[in-house]
Amino acid sequence: MGYTKTALLMAAMTALFMGLGYLLAGAGGMLFALVLAAGMNLFTWWNSDKMVLRMHNARPVSSGDHTGLSQMVGVKNSNRFRESKLSGCDGGEVNSKRSFRK
Repeated sequence: MGYTKTALLMAAMTALFMGLGYLLAGAGGMLFALVLAAGMNLFTWWNSDKMVLRMHNARPVSSGDHTGLSQMVGVKNSNRFRESKLSGCDGGEVNSKRSFRK
């Protein structure tokens, strides 16, 4: 359900952006707004994990820092996933980023 709501929100914002482009510059402005919105959406999709980790001042966690955590995440890794990258924040919580890209 979360993916559906996100996709609908992104589609609505792209349509609004395209409408503004049409009002400002006609059909060429609408096409430019579509290309710009697609580029911004791709950039956000590709870099959102890094932006959030940077926003929280997270640092990479090595296997020596939290051996139990690294072993637990290592057990959950399968052939389908890349090795998980662990990052820790000053608050003590540890986040795992799994990559589904091959």
